[in-house]
Amino acid sequence: MMKIEQFNQLTPEQGCRIRALETRVHAQDGTHRQVYLSNQFNLDTTMPYVFLAVTDEQLIGFAVIYADDEAVAEISLLVHPDYRQRGVATALIAAVKSVCSQYQLSKLIFNTEKQFIQTNPEWIKKYYLDDESVNEYLMEWDEEAAKKLDTLTPPLVQVSIATLDDCDAMAQGLAQAFDSTQAMEQRYVMESINDEQTLQYVIKNQQQQIVGVCAVDCRIQNVFYLFALCIFPSYQRKGYGFAAVQQIITDLQRIDSKAKIQLTVEVDNVAAIHLYEQSGFQHIAELVAIVEK
Repeated sequence: MMKIEQFNQLTPEQGCRIRALETRVHAQDGTHRQVYLSNQFNLDTTMPYVFLAVTDEQLIGFAVIYADDEAVAEISLLVHPDYRQRGVATALIAAVKSVCSQYQLSKLIFNTEKQFIQTNPEWIKKYYLDDESVNEYLMEWDEEAAKKLDTLTPPLVQVSIATLDDCDAMAQGLAQAFDSTQAMEQRYVMESINDEQTLQYVIKNQQQQIVGVCAVDCRIQNVFYLFALCIFPSYQRKGYGFAAVQQIITDLQRIDSKAKIQLTVEVDNVAAIHLYEQSGFQHIAELVAIVEK
């Protein structure tokens, strides 16, 4: 008999079981996105955010809630290919909805891939693309592709690991860039700096002014995932972004030359896509957000 277990913390063993199932699903579906398994950015870290569908001690499905907003929950859900069309997803969604209701999360967005939607059209009968979300490309750095490009840049910036002394300037710049509050960005920055599994870079120009930031999640084995890469508005169009990406790639290659380097970018962000392509990143998937009809 299947049971749904829910947790507000994951053990290393549970994390390994989830990653193993994720690998099996990717092989079946031709998908690539790896689910973010931490709740460090959730507004309420006491909320159950991981749901495991288990039968005979075997993990056959899981769902994860990401909720850094007061009203919106982003859901990632995967089911073992051998157990689909057996009510596993329905049971997981019911458990997720119950928790979201308790924590006043009124809008549920399901994150998936265009490839999955195309090969599993039954989801389109119950869900539609969220009109408030923008599709994203998942991109991966390709060393051979990068060798064919001119990635040499003058030393326009200095990239280093951020310290707590950098927090105020980083939060102020991020708030301007993302039209959010400095308090909210301060929380994100502090979490990243204090997190042992995140590399929080700060980008400074030759005058030692903080001109941007980039964080790298290192939770997934053999994968560096870049996020919150941003050059602050008043310092854009000076070549800082391209120079910073090159230095970050070099540093990550120094740490682990065999690890993949990935990031996501909104499909309509033409300037950023061009920058990443010129740095050696290639498209490997298109990510979509869907909501119930």
